[in-house]
Amino acid sequence: MTLRLREPVLLVLSWSTSLVHSLYYNLCAYQIDCLQSIQNCLAHTVCRASKFSHITPTLQSLHWLKVKQHIEYKIVSLTYYAVQFHQPSYLSNLLIQQPNIYNTCSSALITLKRPASRAAVAKHSFYHSAPAL
Repeated sequence: MTLRLREPVLLVLSWSTSLVHSLYYNLCAYQIDCLQSIQNCLAHTVCRASKFSHITPTLQSLHWLKVKQHIEYKIVSLTYYAVQFHQPSYLSNLLIQQPNIYNTCSSALITLKRPASRAAVAKHSFYHSAPAL
């Protein structure tokens, strides 16, 4: 694969995994496995590795996280920026900090209030997934 063919593959992968991570958060294991197999195929293609070779070293050589780890990382990263820098404002307005009742060593930690909801769709939203992680 030439460099010209490699760039679109990386572009497709970064674009597809960057979309709406909070919607991917509570996907069933089967759907996560499907996304992981797509990422594995792309990693094998980019590195010209045999399809029978282990994927973990290939992903590490590309500095890629596995799909589930990547989804959680993006939500935690967005949560950090929303809490620390209040950016983007539409996300920071969704997060409610829980007040610390006791003065302990861990009082400096910020705890987010977990909203209650019975709707299954709500589990996929940033509002519900950010405090859980």
